[in-house]
Amino acid sequence: MGDGTGRVRDGLPENARKEHFSLGFVQVIAAAAGCGVKFHAADYDGVDMTIASSCDYGKYHGPEFELQVKCTDHADLLKDEALAWDMDAGPYRHLANPKRFNRAYLAVLLVPKDVETWLDQSEERILSASCMYWADPAEWPPLAEGQLTKRVKLPRSNIFKPATVLEMMKDIGEGGWR
Repeated sequence: MGDGTGRVRDGLPENARKEHFSLGFVQVIAAAAGCGVKFHAADYDGVDMTIASSCDYGKYHGPEFELQVKCTDHADLLKDEALAWDMDAGPYRHLANPKRFNRAYLAVLLVPKDVETWLDQSEERILSASCMYWADPAEWPPLAEGQLTKRVKLPRSNIFKPATVLEMMKDIGEGGWR
């Protein structure tokens, strides 16, 4: 199955595996939070998926938010306070656009280099040797004219988990987004 380098000999290329794994990771978190996931056919608008709630909140019923999802095995990007992530100007501007109709977040999944260690499964549980961090692009400063990339920081305290999804939904549902 493996070739000793952490890469699987057959199947999807490593980058495709990371993409699928990170999207699946979000699906598991969203399901545990009682939310649904809508996938976008293309991410021209800077997002991969929409997380949707069916709950009724004070101001809105069925709030939702959009998510741009990335995956990396570069543990050196994880610093003391945050995961550092370099974004191209186009996706950065899409996510941080103050005229967005739906709130949007960036989420980056950090996985081990060895693909075969991403999951450990038994009859009792499934464990992932990875962590997803998130950032709120509404807090990002505008890019300078002509700037091609921007390093963003996803705080280590911002772990994407079911309780986080529920907090995001409550904030949006109570009118905190508008």
